[in-house]
Amino acid sequence: MADAGRIVDCHAHIIDPERFPFTGRKGYQPRPDERGTREAFCAVLDEHGVSNGVLVQLGGYGTDNSANLDAMKSYPGRFKAIAVVDPDASDRTLEELADAGVVGVRFNLPSYEPDALRRPGAPRLLQRLKALGWFAQIYADDGQWPDAAAVLRA
Repeated sequence: MADAGRIVDCHAHIIDPERFPFTGRKGYQPRPDERGTREAFCAVLDEHGVSNGVLVQLGGYGTDNSANLDAMKSYPGRFKAIAVVDPDASDRTLEELADAGVVGVRFNLPSYEPDALRRPGAPRLLQRLKALGWFAQIYADDGQWPDAAAVLRA
């Protein structure tokens, strides 16, 4: 069996609409059986010997990263997160997210914002992420990858 200190769930969502209501109709809207609080998620991780996790912003929360920020604050050191931000987010906003444990930004092309990498501010945002040492987490359908790859290479 692997050392429990080395087991990391690298893509998980906190889905807690009672505490953190969804922001609108945009993005994935989970079924009731797909929902789970930070406490429930940590219990599952503990049961399976998983020490850490990367929380990925659910599209239904838009740019309100509160559910993930709350989980990171409630369980210090256990989680890092991938956020969703406005393309013109201030440097201060990005710094605050970094201080909270955010390590990247998600671009959800199929169900949240298909043109996220084609809009005018995208290259600048990607450069800002690079300067922070953050990841660009791209979720795309097969047909979206050629355009996405061209932007990312540039």
